[in-house]
Parts: sequence; structure tokens; C-alpha cells
Amino acid sequence: DFKKLAFAAGKIKASALDGELTAQVNTLVAQLGASGAKERRDARKALITLGLPAIKPLKAHFQHSDPEVAETVKEIVETIRPTPSPPPPKEDDAEVPL
Repeated sequence: DFKKLAFAAGKIKASALDGELTAQVNTLVAQLGASGAKERRDARKALITLGLPAIKPLKAHFQHSDPEVAETVKEIVETIRPTPSPPPPKEDDAEVPL
């Protein structure tokens, strides 16, 4: 059945993309521990640019053997993660003119 084949192909493609993303994240995280400041800065910018899809593979590095790299990875995840909007004020909280 074509639909089943298309679905399976989509899953394989998504899995391959996940693998590529994980490999890219791993390479960039390794560069966060580089001796050169420019290389570390460029790796940080690249990881942030990857955005939300990079969060899951980045979390695997929260326990990195280099504490500075682990801390930088956590900061990057916080930068990428969307900040929730505050809830709208309730009617009870709205200012009422006197």
C-alpha cells in the first residue's frame, strides 16, 4: 500500500535527519571545549541557530565531563527554549476606575 510505504519512508527520513542533527550537535558541543575563544563562540552561535530541534540532543550533554561545557550547554538550551508569556490579567485583577 502506497500510504504505508510513504509513511515508512517519512519515518526513515526523519530518523536520518535526527541522526544528522545529533551528529552536528555533538560536533559543535565538542567545539565548546576548544582552546580558542572564537571557535567556542562560533560553536555557541551555531547551536543557538539550530533552535528548538537541537534541545533534545543538547540535553544529552548536561552531564558533560567538562563542567564549563555542561554549563554552556545548559545556557544555550535556556536561550533556545521559548519563554512562556505571562497569562492575561483576570477581570478581578484589572484596575477599576473609582
